[in-house]
Amino acid sequence: MANTANITALTTDFNVTPYYDDYDGNKGYYRILFKPGYAIQARELTQMQTALQEQIQRFGRNIFKDGTIVLPGAFYLETNLGLTAGRGVRYVKVNDTDASGATVSMSQWQNFINMAKANVGNTTVEIAGLTSGIKARIIQTLDGLQSSSNSKTLYVSYTSASPTNSTQKV
Repeated sequence: MANTANITALTTDFNVTPYYDDYDGNKGYYRILFKPGYAIQARELTQMQTALQEQIQRFGRNIFKDGTIVLPGAFYLETNLGLTAGRGVRYVKVNDTDASGATVSMSQWQNFINMAKANVGNTTVEIAGLTSGIKARIIQTLDGLQSSSNSKTLYVSYTSASPTNSTQKV
């Protein structure tokens, strides 16, 4: 099935008050000069915007044909998150402090995830239980307080069970 874009042209006349955009692409100029020591005029800004927009359109028309799919422009929606039907989203509640008494920061988790995605190019980050060996992909982090109903939470999708235990307990 062909994928077509729904494109509408902007037909507003910008060469009227308050814009006064008299940019003409046929003149072939790409530079707007500003007079030093004077305020920039609205007309100059408008012409600059139009010139940039025209250059972007020319580039796009040169590189892409109408309806071209930009790859990897697909979207991915994970509907079951590795769940059994009717079980809901899986998550791990995180205490406010770790075993050594240090404060746990969910923003550090999120920063780690963002850095891993940027540096490695992965779209997911996987964690493993130190003693259990269970592995899971982190989908989302949520900050909160242990004393409230909205405590720190890692939303996960389990990828493997413990090496010593072949079942996953929910």
